[in-house]
Amino acid sequence: MYLSRLCQLGTRNSDITVAGPLVVFAVTLLAACTGVDSTAAWVTTTDTTLSGALHVVNTPPPGRIEPTWRIEEELRIGSIEAAGPTSFGEVRGIAVTEDGRIAVLDTQAQELRLFSSTGEHLVTYGGKGGGPGELEGAYGLMLGPEGLLWVPDHRNARMSVYDADRGFDHSDPMRLLSYGYIWRGIISADGRVLKPSITLDANRSRLLRVFDGEMTLIDSLPLPQLPESDPEDPPGSFFFKAPGGDARGYAGVPFYPSRQELLDPLGVIWSTEAGDPSYRIARWVPGGDTTLVLETRRSTVPVTGAERDSAIDAVRERLPPWAPKQLDWSKIPDTKPAVTSMFTADNGQLWVRAASADSLINYDVYEQDGSWVGTAVTSLRVWPYLRPIVRGDSFWAVVTDDFDVAYVVRARIEPIDPPGR
Repeated sequence: MYLSRLCQLGTRNSDITVAGPLVVFAVTLLAACTGVDSTAAWVTTTDTTLSGALHVVNTPPPGRIEPTWRIEEELRIGSIEAAGPTSFGEVRGIAVTEDGRIAVLDTQAQELRLFSSTGEHLVTYGGKGGGPGELEGAYGLMLGPEGLLWVPDHRNARMSVYDADRGFDHSDPMRLLSYGYIWRGIISADGRVLKPSITLDANRSRLLRVFDGEMTLIDSLPLPQLPESDPEDPPGSFFFKAPGGDARGYAGVPFYPSRQELLDPLGVIWSTEAGDPSYRIARWVPGGDTTLVLETRRSTVPVTGAERDSAIDAVRERLPPWAPKQLDWSKIPDTKPAVTSMFTADNGQLWVRAASADSLINYDVYEQDGSWVGTAVTSLRVWPYLRPIVRGDSFWAVVTDDFDVAYVVRARIEPIDPPGR
């Protein structure tokens, strides 16, 4: 039943009617819907593959891509002071209530801190421990039904739920087989908790665990298995070991196109393939088929010599003292991955962080049917590991400064007048 529900969700958002084995058409996006001058319009073409999936190709106009929106900071919460609720140790989750209050999970303090829409600290919930409302190993934050704040509390093996006004509400036992740096689960549009996980058998199979509102497991759907690789020569990592010793380790290859996988609240998944630097994103149903393939014809962005040298220096700085300083630097790609992260806005639109040739961050925005809506640009240093929140014309994210100090920022999404207007 649940799989059938997911299949419906995976296809109902496309307004494209396909007649016959192959239909190709183009949509020109004009100033009325994107803010882009009609002489420099994007073109979206759509056809169907033999498997029945939609294949959507977005082609920008020749030359430099002009953004349609800018993301401008209007509120910053954070401090470099040694103490206080605005001094964040390690932010692993943010959420925004319907009235604009900002909840921040600081995993170093194991605290859930609530701030007003103007940035004043209101109250702190949680704290380290195993008692009711306390946290031990919390690493994520979700806004759930009725505006409640859900915190996965790994070491206490439970999901703790808080009311923004009253504090701790209740907790439910949570049994998961995998733990990551940041929680990658979501609360779906129908109020269920979806979380990627793995099996405990020798195959270590990937599954999507589906829980009801009381964290009772109700389904497990298979996810595609990741390709196996030589443990001493993995494509996305440097392998190293101590000369004449048993110590060994790994370091990530800079600019390697790692797999990006996004759970959509509508019950579908958007993903790229590991090792593929192209701008190609699949939308598929867990346990089912691919329903859409989205491609965008952006130009590739080369890795400059200075960027390569800087990345090598950064890898060397992180190596343990016993590791060799000379690794196989030829693994570093010549081009940057086209897609570096993804998230969905509250209105269901897909935001894709695309490669950039400068210090600015570009987000391409798409409807659920894969058609391009616009491109947003910002000079904010958005932390890539925690997905931003977009609601209307507001944008919330964790950003860092030159000293890697974390802040929570609210920004405004403003339209940009096209050149010559």
